[in-house]
Amino acid sequence: MGMKEFERPFSMRGITTKIKTPHGSMFVTINFFEGKMKEVFVVVSKPGSELRACAEALGRVISLALQKGLPPEDILETLENIKTEEVAWNNFNGHSFTVSSIPDGISKAIKFATQLKFPPDTFPNKNTKEGVNEGAKQKGNSAEKVAKAKNPPDENHKKSNSKSEICPECHSSSLIFQEGCYICMNCGYTKCT
Repeated sequence: MGMKEFERPFSMRGITTKIKTPHGSMFVTINFFEGKMKEVFVVVSKPGSELRACAEALGRVISLALQKGLPPEDILETLENIKTEEVAWNNFNGHSFTVSSIPDGISKAIKFATQLKFPPDTFPNKNTKEGVNEGAKQKGNSAEKVAKAKNPPDENHKKSNSKSEICPECHSSSLIFQEGCYICMNCGYTKCT
């Protein structure tokens, strides 16, 4: 008897990370289901290019491996430190790191996602008083502490009302503050302070 095949739900939540690579900026979206990584989408280079097709294929193979139960750490260890002739410097939360290839960059995105205290699909659905209270309970913080931690991620950020914040990317009222980062529950935008 084999493992039950993963049946993708209508929607999944995830986190998108922008990483500089020797081939330009790459966007890695990692989606979660029931607290576990299940999908990885990789976008780099121009549409129709060989590089973009290879990155997309790698994302599909990683997704299949995750859905079959392979731990993300095994994928991370397989991809990290694959090198090309050049490196790209990145800065996250005050820490500089290099990315030496597209696979190495994907490993960094997976590592970042594995370090989340709880994955994006466990965040409250709405940035409501109840949602803030539930998220605060899960983290052991008071709702007041969570509310006080909210700061605009940039100068273009605007509050739509006292209970929600506007995402600078998709302009929905779905921006929440978790673990020192602003995360849009609609499009996956992230910015850490």
